[in-house]
Parts: sequence; structure tokens; C-alpha cells
Amino acid sequence: MSRYEAVLFDMGYTLVYFEPKHAVILGEVLRSLGVERSEDEIGAALRAVWQKFFSEEATADFPPTEEYNAWLEAELQRYLLAHLGVEADEALRRAYAQRLEARFRRPGVIRTYPEVREVLTTLREQGYRLGIISNWSWNLRDRVAQVGLSDFFELIWASAYAGCN
Repeated sequence: MSRYEAVLFDMGYTLVYFEPKHAVILGEVLRSLGVERSEDEIGAALRAVWQKFFSEEATADFPPTEEYNAWLEAELQRYLLAHLGVEADEALRRAYAQRLEARFRRPGVIRTYPEVREVLTTLREQGYRLGIISNWSWNLRDRVAQVGLSDFFELIWASAYAGCN
């Protein structure tokens, strides 16, 4: 008998990764809007966005609502675009957000690591309860379903649902 009853996982870079890389995807979306930036520039902008986010939001409480999550994502997109030197009005920011979402929804863009299904199956067969707790946005459950993992987990919980990171 194990002393543990459950195993909890993070989502990004534990269960899934992006193909192509996140910065490449952003570059493709930006190019579709007529903005050309290098992968290095985009990577630096992403690091700046996450540094800003984690310095301001990581220890903050916020409303656990889909509306707040949408507002926060829009703010992070504005900051990213500004960091890349893109003068983005709200129409351009919305176009960026829509194209980015469409790109991430394409089959195969979010991929499970090769061993994930086998590991999850083995853990379930051994009687463990499984869950995901991740610092992720409101769409976590959609992304878990997108990669076909929903049936493995009893709990799928994003920081956006909790109102803290």
C-alpha cells in the first residue's frame, strides 16, 4: 500500500510542449499581421512579459473569473507588442489574440511528451488519483481536452480559477 493517494501534474513543459516553439508561433502570428521580428527578439519580449507578470501578479490575488483572465491576457499582449516596438491599437491587438488562439488550436501545436499517456495509464492502474494544478489561464481544461488527456484526470485546476498564481 502506497502512502500517497494522488499524483498532481503541472501542464506546460511537464505534460505538454509546443511544436514549433512558443516564440516561433508568436513570430508566425506577427508575420501574418505584417510585423517581422526575430525569434531572439520575441524570446526577449516573452521573458520581459513573464518577468513583469511574475513581479506584479505572482503573489497577487485577483478575481477568479473568465472576464478578469481575458483582461489580463489582453494586458500581457499589449505589453508584449509594445516591448517588440509594435504600435498596436485595440483592433490590431484583438487580431493578434484571435490569430494566436487559432494557431494554438491547430492539431499538433500543443503536444504531449511521448511517455505521458503510458505514465498516466500506469499510475491509474496502480490506483493513484490524478490531477493537474497549473499556473495556466482560463482555457486549461480546453487545452487538456485538445491533447486528449481529460479522461485521465479527476481534477484540472488553473491558477486563473483560483484567483492567484
